[in-house]
Amino acid sequence: MRAILEYLATLYPEQLASTHVIAVTSTDSDSEPHLEDWRNRLSSLTRISAPSDGYAQAIAEHLANIDVESSRNRQHKPHPDVDYVWVAGEGDFCKVVRSHAIKTWQLNKDNILWCPYWFVGKARP
Repeated sequence: MRAILEYLATLYPEQLASTHVIAVTSTDSDSEPHLEDWRNRLSSLTRISAPSDGYAQAIAEHLANIDVESSRNRQHKPHPDVDYVWVAGEGDFCKVVRSHAIKTWQLNKDNILWCPYWFVGKARP
């Protein structure tokens, strides 16, 4: 996550202020070092702790409480505006985020970068 934030800070510093980060980890100590250092430069930084087999459920519950406005979803004025989503981690977790962004926020699937690294209960490919 830090590499992406550093990339934004270097090439697109104006985007940091509109970037929302949601970090889901098993424990607070599993979080990337110095993530909190970015808090004042981001629009928001949310940390969620959940067991690794509960990441998908934890993010689903969190996302259900966020109203957004995307370029394709202008019928209500929610908050915040979302035009792009990047998600990486456990496979079901990534699927939940991608599905929510497409179905609920009506984001174009081309504006979602998702990278499922592993799946609970399955060997890595």
